[in-house]
Amino acid sequence: MDDNLKLFENPDFGDVRVLLDEKSNPWFVGNDIARCLGYENLGNAVKRFVDDEDSIILTSDCKSMGFKINPLINQAVREIKLINESGMYSLIMSSKMESAKKFKKWVTSEVLPSIRKTGSYSMPSKNELPSDYIEALEALLKSEKEKRALAEAKKAAEEAKRISDNIIKEQVPMVEFAKTAEIA
Repeated sequence: MDDNLKLFENPDFGDVRVLLDEKSNPWFVGNDIARCLGYENLGNAVKRFVDDEDSIILTSDCKSMGFKINPLINQAVREIKLINESGMYSLIMSSKMESAKKFKKWVTSEVLPSIRKTGSYSMPSKNELPSDYIEALEALLKSEKEKRALAEAKKAAEEAKRISDNIIKEQVPMVEFAKTAEIA
């Protein structure tokens, strides 16, 4: 396989061929992306949803992208439409596939608003590591206090249940007596 050609294989979505240009920018085979996103008419989807400036047509002469040979062209295929990252996002945003909808929702409801408000986006970290020994000890102490509080709450709940079960047991004969007294 040519050094410029990468193949990304995904059992859920299929294979995507990617060419890296001389600046290491990825160019995706448009039909591969369209197929992964569930489009029925692959070529039409790329034409319809990807802007011209986000795509190129790769022919057997691929020197414009800095390739020595064209690793994608064979006898049956004379040209292939490649799309850049922006073109790939255009296809994703236009897809009706459930996973594409989730991606679109994440980008439009979290990423873009965060960039607009703060100028950047970073994934929230659930388990940030302490920066020094004191912070690590404080985190450990907090964790131990939480564990102890949970254990005490569990013990108190078990005791309350035991007491209420005993009260119910003691009251069963009185309830039975009251039921028989009502009938008589």
